[in-house]
Amino acid sequence: MQKKITEDLIDSILIAGIRASSEAYLIHDTTGKILYCNISLQILLELSEERVKSLKLIFEKINRQKYESYFNYIKKHNNYSNNISSQIEGKHFRLSGNAILIGKEKFFLLKIEDNSDQYELERGLENANQIAEIQNKRLIKALTDLEKANKSIKESSKAKELLMANITHELRTPLNAMLGYSKLFKNTPLNETQLEYIDAIKDAGNHLLGIINDILDVSKIEAGEIKLNLIPFDLQKSLLQYINILNSRAKEKNIELRLNNIASVQYLKGDELRLSQIIINLLGNAIKFTSKGKVLLKVSSTEQDKICVLKIEVKDTGCGIAKEQVEHIFNRFYQVNSSNNRQYQGTGLGLSIVKQLVELHNGEVSVKSVLNKGTQFTVTIPFEMSSKSAYEKIEKAKSSFINVAPKGKIKVLIAEDNLLNAKMIVSTLIAEGYLPTHAKDGYEAIEQIQQDVFDLILMDIQMPGLDGYETTKIIKEKYNVQIPIIAMTAHSYDAEKDRIEEVKMEGYLSKPFEIKDLVKIINRHTLVLSNYKNKIVPTVEKQQRFALLNQLTDGDYSQNKEMIDIFLEESIKTLHQLESAVNHQDYPLIKNCAHKLKTSFNWFNAKESADVLQKMETQNINEMDNNKLLLQIDFVKKDFKAISIELKNYLAERPNTKN
Repeated sequence: MQKKITEDLIDSILIAGIRASSEAYLIHDTTGKILYCNISLQILLELSEERVKSLKLIFEKINRQKYESYFNYIKKHNNYSNNISSQIEGKHFRLSGNAILIGKEKFFLLKIEDNSDQYELERGLENANQIAEIQNKRLIKALTDLEKANKSIKESSKAKELLMANITHELRTPLNAMLGYSKLFKNTPLNETQLEYIDAIKDAGNHLLGIINDILDVSKIEAGEIKLNLIPFDLQKSLLQYINILNSRAKEKNIELRLNNIASVQYLKGDELRLSQIIINLLGNAIKFTSKGKVLLKVSSTEQDKICVLKIEVKDTGCGIAKEQVEHIFNRFYQVNSSNNRQYQGTGLGLSIVKQLVELHNGEVSVKSVLNKGTQFTVTIPFEMSSKSAYEKIEKAKSSFINVAPKGKIKVLIAEDNLLNAKMIVSTLIAEGYLPTHAKDGYEAIEQIQQDVFDLILMDIQMPGLDGYETTKIIKEKYNVQIPIIAMTAHSYDAEKDRIEEVKMEGYLSKPFEIKDLVKIINRHTLVLSNYKNKIVPTVEKQQRFALLNQLTDGDYSQNKEMIDIFLEESIKTLHQLESAVNHQDYPLIKNCAHKLKTSFNWFNAKESADVLQKMETQNINEMDNNKLLLQIDFVKKDFKAISIELKNYLAERPNTKN
């Protein structure tokens, strides 16, 4: 019977179809006996038909380990597909087949393909994936190491920044006292020799201050703390000021200092302070290294599309720079004459700072020099063009608070742990007509504000025990003393800005400071108080105060409480935002805050404050005056304080009832 079936199978159409196929085929029975193989299979395996048929299936030639698993599989299924590895010559095959039923007998038709190329490709991909996984792990480790390194660098940078801050604080604080006392001393009766000594002390102090400022500038530039303050300025006026500042120094050396200004623009928008630092540094350097002849400042400009490119040339007839030294001239701490017996003073930081400030402006600086003949520095910086009206508006805002407060009535608390510095400030304020009181630290300042009423506090930031920030927070939050507190610090404003704003300090005074700056900032923040102290906030009948609110809530206490809590919380935030907007001359924000507050104040029948806020909201921006705005804000703040007391009393007196 088996023979008959085999013959029928071999003679079938199926065999006829695979006999001439270019693909390799075989047919086997359920025992594994190969009944037929085509010529293509013989060629593929390089075996004769008899030899193929003598094999226990193709697995004997290819992979005997697969034999049992194959038969276990086909007993349960009618198809098969798998990749098989050869034990001979590293070949790889793919087997795929289907069952054939002839009567009750089951046979299998298998197709065998040389899959070596595909296998190698897949193996290569597998290896590539393994390599990629290894590389990925290495990358993750590298990123982790980089993150650790960055953290270490940041910590190191922070430590360096803290060290620089502490050093400058320790230097600036006594320097502030030294320069302050020299000015006070100069105002007393002195003979000519004593005046000469005082001027020498002042010059030495200013020289030391210049060195400290250079070191601090380098530190700030490295930390990325220097931000350009872009406001309108008068270029022509500024250039004349630079010449006037250095004219006396040039005259002392019998050097001609000349300005050749051919710039066609007058008003620009930029950081005039940093521009002055660049030009004065270059002019000062030129004067220092010129023993005879002249120093020329030439300024020209080219304008296009509202951008003015300023070209600044500083040329001298001084000692010049050797060719091999020119390329190093902008390096930090580099000095042309670095011998022990130096002819010229300096730290070697000036030109490095100039270069970094120029680059901060997206500008360029270059130098040409001939030894014993002279040097020329050329700076090009792009600026936005501005207008006379924009400049005058800024100048008006700057001058609105100078020397206008009645000093004799202004009481100032000075929180300062450095006794020498404190005595200098107290003496200065007495001389200027103020009423100062000294507190040696934060704890004593808190005691003083509980015992007396002050118009302003000058708060040193770096005090032992309780620093200026913590003291300010306690005064404003725990004791609710809402008077101006001015930060006094030797640190830069950029470094302290966030914390100053966080504790809601009203101003900042950098040590060492000029007497005029001290007077200006006190007057600015006490003018409002002195003009406003006698202004009476209108009283409102209780029934009127809650009329609109009760109409909305039908007098429900819980709803009233919710509305009151929102009013108190939001008004405090918005008032602070409004005051900050005025100080920063952010007029659109002023209008926005005024509108928001006006609506809230109307709910509680605070008509006068609402009217003030209405005027603030609708006023033309060009007509806004910081002086008047701060007066208006303080009136609203005082009204808000009175309303707050009424609202809190209402909440305390009427729990869970209707008004």
